[in-house]
Amino acid sequence: MDVQKTNYDSVSKKYIYIVVGIVVLAIAAWGIYAYNHQNNNTTDNTQQAVVPGNSNNTQPATATPETANTPLHTVKQYEAALITYAKVRIQFLACQARPNTMTLKNPATIMLDNRSTTVSKIMIDKRSYYVPGLDYMIVTISEPLLPVHSQVDCNASQNVATLLIEK
Repeated sequence: MDVQKTNYDSVSKKYIYIVVGIVVLAIAAWGIYAYNHQNNNTTDNTQQAVVPGNSNNTQPATATPETANTPLHTVKQYEAALITYAKVRIQFLACQARPNTMTLKNPATIMLDNRSTTVSKIMIDKRSYYVPGLDYMIVTISEPLLPVHSQVDCNASQNVATLLIEK
């Protein structure tokens, strides 16, 4: 009885390795994409603004892209927030961030201070915050894996600030 062996020539083996390699790379790319975008579906574009002196310490921030430039806080609230968040405030004027680097402990509560006269869309690692003109918003950033370098964008300007979040 003759048993024929199937011999793959070197060209056929190369094609098999290439196909397997492409499949492995596609699966790895999909996994990285899914990991990086896992919070996008659960992101809530309504934020809570912390107001010093408020009994429950929160006031809903209703700023959205469609919101008119109506400040959500009074001058007294702004002055109190300046004192409370002096060391963790990022000021935006024409989308220029001051300071443009900051090191924070996780979880970090920071003040986004918009000194422009129009609403600004501030993005911190794909989380959007719409801050009305001449107003502020207090946000809490919590990261599961540390340390993290978070990039801050303002409207069309990218990487206007960097936040280093540590343990």
